[in-house]
Amino acid sequence: MIGVDLFGPLSGLVASLFLGESADKSEQEKTEILTELRAFRAEVAELRRGVGFPARGSDRAENLPPAPLSPHPVASRTCSFPPLFRNLSLSAFSSSFAASLLSAPLTLMPETRCPWPTKPLDLAYHDTEWGVPHHDDRALFELITLEGAQAGLSWSTILAKRENYRRAFDDFDVAKIARYDAKKVAALLADAGIVRHRLKIAATIGNAQAFLAVQKEFGSFDRYLWGFVPDRRPRVNRRRTSADVPTRTAESDALSKDLAQRGFKFVGTTIIYAFMQATGMVNDHLVTCTCHARCAKLK
Repeated sequence: MIGVDLFGPLSGLVASLFLGESADKSEQEKTEILTELRAFRAEVAELRRGVGFPARGSDRAENLPPAPLSPHPVASRTCSFPPLFRNLSLSAFSSSFAASLLSAPLTLMPETRCPWPTKPLDLAYHDTEWGVPHHDDRALFELITLEGAQAGLSWSTILAKRENYRRAFDDFDVAKIARYDAKKVAALLADAGIVRHRLKIAATIGNAQAFLAVQKEFGSFDRYLWGFVPDRRPRVNRRRTSADVPTRTAESDALSKDLAQRGFKFVGTTIIYAFMQATGMVNDHLVTCTCHARCAKLK
């Protein structure tokens, strides 16, 4: 079997060899083979999406939309090179190699995830955000707010309310939130779209004020935050099971303590470790999760 990741180079090679032999072929034969090549590229792209592969440049060339990992586990799927490909002489190879190359099925294996995301919003968040290094201050404030709001609740509950939070809290404009008055607080307490917890709402406003002070001192919250991991780079862990993932570390202890001293609320070490995972300061995707390798390349 030929892995699907070899399809691009192999089909390109086949096309190149075909074009090298084009002097012996009619225009109709050339058109038929190139049409099959294009159709086969589209078929592979479709199968890639079916088992959860991200779209590639060749997929986009076929105007096929990219997609996150498949929301449901699926079995591997196969397809083969079109029959016309097998009619090429491929003189650059021995005939036995050419025959085995073009008759082998392309196998697409499904991608795997960490076990915790189960709902659609969780899946999308896991695939596109969790563990990806964040450096934008607005995004960082959003996540530290949402992690604090989660206390005592599930992350799925918070993700379901995320758009409501963005609406209610002025898209996490820190300067605006820092100026919220009693009237705004009353409106937030009456907003069923968010967690109506007086202390959490008050903490968000106070945290915005503390956030501005950190920005003033360090130039950005990002610069301050990433000073709590060695070399300001993500810590790439190699957890094999969910039981291997801690709820706190020495780094989260230190960051939690410093934030609290600066006036932040709802920043206990467990909350802060979840925040570090969310912002990509640590890569806690299991090594069996496809996203582990993707995030490990980022900084």
